[in-house]
Amino acid sequence: MKKRQTDHANNSPPSYNNYMAQNNLIKIYLSCNYVLINIDTVNSFNKKGYIYNNFNSSDVNPSHSVHSGNSTSTPFTSQIIFDMLQNHFKSMHYGVEVSSQKIKYGRFRNTFRLKTIARSYIVEHITGTNGYPDSIKITYPDIYILEQIKQVLNLFPYYHIQEIEFTFDFYLKGKHDEIYKQLTKISHLKYSSRSRPVPQYNTTKYSNNIRFTKTKGGKIYIKDLEIHDLLLFSLEDGGRVPKTVARQELTYKRNKLKKANGKPNNLGIDTIDDLYKIDIINVIKPLEYKQIDYMKFTNMRRHCGKTDSNILKETMGIHIDILKKNIKETMKYLKENNINKYQLLKPHPFNQDFVRKLQGKSFLTGNIIQINPQIFFSRIF
Repeated sequence: MKKRQTDHANNSPPSYNNYMAQNNLIKIYLSCNYVLINIDTVNSFNKKGYIYNNFNSSDVNPSHSVHSGNSTSTPFTSQIIFDMLQNHFKSMHYGVEVSSQKIKYGRFRNTFRLKTIARSYIVEHITGTNGYPDSIKITYPDIYILEQIKQVLNLFPYYHIQEIEFTFDFYLKGKHDEIYKQLTKISHLKYSSRSRPVPQYNTTKYSNNIRFTKTKGGKIYIKDLEIHDLLLFSLEDGGRVPKTVARQELTYKRNKLKKANGKPNNLGIDTIDDLYKIDIINVIKPLEYKQIDYMKFTNMRRHCGKTDSNILKETMGIHIDILKKNIKETMKYLKENNINKYQLLKPHPFNQDFVRKLQGKSFLTGNIIQINPQIFFSRIF
């Protein structure tokens, strides 16, 4: 009689098998690295009726000295924004530490370090001067801290989200180097401008020059997590904390974020409320994971009279190109050899699994997805 298979077939208890299965999966921690918000103080403060009707003068402490980057201080300057932030945080009974640092162009960065029962936050107020707007930058935001910032921003009729950086932290114990290398091989950022030189480092792979792009950018690097990272991930993953991860970042700038007629591919994010409604699948649309379709390439070259040995050499040449700076070299090779790139590249098995598991997830609520390493590490050609 055939023996019925059970979880005990390998003499290991079910709980052990489940534990091993969970710990042999690649975990991908989803988070928002930062949100940068610009405040149009000129238009907001000029709309005085709005400000006077909605602003409590007791929120401002005129005796408090804060670096604003301006030689004179009026009620409608960076001073107001600073005091409103500080008084709001204190009214919420946070532990508040404040520091100030002078940065470029006569501006100052005023940093609020907030401690709550659940976790800590870093909120930066960058003062406006010399044509630059006042900005607020929230590191690792969640819905809770965004709601607090929104209460302050509601007093300003004119503000918009200027920049967002979304992050995917890949973790498998002791495998961050291998994950990093695989990501650099298979990741492609669609429609990314390469008009400027792309920075290149041994441990960081850039999709384009993020500093100069006006739409979006991406990079992959190995990240040693800092203390606020560790606290965040500890909350998300039941106290289990990765120390080093392979991080993939996707940065969106204003031209790609804003609502605009005739630009359906924009994310449509102007305000914090818009950020809450974001569809994660729309965020990752420009991000693709590709591999070489070796069978199509082989058949294509055979029709051109190439021998199998020459085909193998060509394929290896393309493989080496992909391992270089970016896929641009590969595309150039294909163009020179009259090969349609769309016939050569196909989605990597990880791409479909990744998109499927991201459905319904959020960057703001600390979601984690898990991927089978065999799928992720599938060969690229």
